[in-house]
Amino acid sequence: MAFAKGNTHGKGRVKGSKNRNTVEIRQFFQDFVNNHLEELNEAFSELEAREKFKFIIDMTKFVIPSLRSVSGTIDDLTEEQFNELVSRVKHEYNL
Repeated sequence: MAFAKGNTHGKGRVKGSKNRNTVEIRQFFQDFVNNHLEELNEAFSELEAREKFKFIIDMTKFVIPSLRSVSGTIDDLTEEQFNELVSRVKHEYNL
């Protein structure tokens, strides 16, 4: 039977609290990454430049809040556009 409107008998999570499963899963992935950094670095070094950029862009979604939705992806760039982007990033960050 459903609760009556306004029934707050202390059941469920407190508003704004994190789901315990979500916290546990995030901790698992954090521990996994920390325990496999060397393997992950080796795998990353074997990727092509385009794959590296795609990986970095995909991973930033989990670290940096998204400011706005952007249409298209790095996969939509032509080879010329991709090379221009790489050149600009290298120049900007003195790489």
